Amino acid sequence: MNSYKAITKIVMTSVIGLAALTCGATAFAGQPEPPDMVAPPPNINILLFYNKYSTSSNFFTSSGEQVTGSRFVTDIPILQFLHSFRVDGTTFAAQITAPYVAFSGNQRIGPTPLTANSGFVGPVFTAMAWPIANPAEDEYLQLTYTLTTPVGSYDNLRHSHISLALSNRL
Repeated sequence: MNSYKAITKIVMTSVIGLAALTCGATAFAGQPEPPDMVAPPPNINILLFYNKYSTSSNFFTSSGEQVTGSRFVTDIPILQFLHSFRVDGTTFAAQITAPYVAFSGNQRIGPTPLTANSGFVGPVFTAMAWPIANPAEDEYLQLTYTLTTPVGSYDNLRHSHISLALSNRL
């Protein structure tokens, strides 16, 4: 069993090291939002289903000019699954996020109507590690590696490629 733990720790360290090497790659919006959390207890599964709703009537051009009469309404249900585990005293977690983008009503920029393509965004895979997790002192160091995949049906240029992101929180 000790050799299994040693191999798992080497693999996880390698993944984090690879993440550090690839963090120079182009990355857009970093998912998921819950990496601000404290280290979860080991060997638990968390299933989340929540919804983000947004509406806006503001659109600004790249020169800063506002286009009046604009309308954007999105309804985004999100499904997330997280599994945590511990290797040699370090807590790790693996997470998958599957958002679905749905537009409500007529989207437009000024008088110009927009197509409202709805669909699944490619799944987002996240690996997290807490090399420092001391709840008594409220001390945490979290390393997060996020992989966005280009396999969704939602037509969004930000998700038409693989993006990698590495972040840390102390």
